[in-house]
Amino acid sequence: MAGAFLSNKIIEQVLFFGASRAYLIDPKEIPITWKASLLCLDCNVSKNFLMKRWSCPPYSPLLEKTKKILSDYNDALVVNIEAKFWPLTNHSYNTLNPFYQIAQKIFCHYYWRKLHFIMLQMKWYLSQEYDVFSWGSSPCHGCFKCSYPFRCRKSKLFLFSPEASGIDLYSLAKRLGLPIEIPPRNKIQLLSLLVFCKK
Repeated sequence: MAGAFLSNKIIEQVLFFGASRAYLIDPKEIPITWKASLLCLDCNVSKNFLMKRWSCPPYSPLLEKTKKILSDYNDALVVNIEAKFWPLTNHSYNTLNPFYQIAQKIFCHYYWRKLHFIMLQMKWYLSQEYDVFSWGSSPCHGCFKCSYPFRCRKSKLFLFSPEASGIDLYSLAKRLGLPIEIPPRNKIQLLSLLVFCKK
């Protein structure tokens, strides 16, 4: 694991980039399960993007590949954004009003994209001295719209979805003691992670 001074430096940097909290943990502590990947089937239920994004199944790493990635690195950085709902965005749990649904979608995509670019910034920052593998936030938010089925337009901004890779973010958040609301009424907790080791 990274030393105390280095750990503090990494935590300070990710907070500077805009994270609410950050944790350095052993990659072996990261929960992997097929249940996380199955959440991606929700895209099929809502007739959304199943198999239409390069960051999602079946293009994302399978569980065995994810386990191999985690075993190849010494440290994991878990990054959290805590976002309070904007006005009109905290009613999706008690209404089907399309206006509220659209407002919440805009809210979620704003913060998913913010976390995606925090992960990219940390990946580039740590890559100066470390080998790094990073995940994004939900599906990839490197582009406004994925170029699928054509080649990725911005491969340097591309990150896989952690859930699609089998990483159980809900269990990880519980282990870290993050205050999760179900259903969320006042704020949401977004989570992503990267792993790294000395070159």
